[in-house]
Amino acid sequence: MRNHLIKALKRKPIVALVVGAVVFTSAFAFAATLGVTSASLGAGNAAVTSCASSVTTAYTTAYDSTVAGSYKVTNVTVAGTLTGCGNKNITVDLSNGSGASLGQVSRAITPAEATAGTLTLNVTGSVSAQAVQNVSAVING
Repeated sequence: MRNHLIKALKRKPIVALVVGAVVFTSAFAFAATLGVTSASLGAGNAAVTSCASSVTTAYTTAYDSTVAGSYKVTNVTVAGTLTGCGNKNITVDLSNGSGASLGQVSRAITPAEATAGTLTLNVTGSVSAQAVQNVSAVING
């Protein structure tokens, strides 16, 4: 009986090592099956190319006595090399000096706008022009 017990105890570390190796290799096998593309966010890495090499933004204002500073942002114009951006979505965020969003507008870029290299987004609501410190544009899709 004693010999049988000693043999069983000697096998337990080997069994634990085998189970650990199976679990460890399974985790890598499952991770290897995750798909990553430049158009989606997931686990892993992939090269992400930009459809625009350089863009600039500008905004127009209109008088509004109900807004702090009396002027609100009415439109944001994005211009640059947008040739590859047709049918992609653009989101423009207007933020204050602390980085807090004051307003955001999104829509699809038409192929004609992409070819022309300029598009205008209408800002709804009452975003105070005085409070805007940063304009950020993100194109995705």
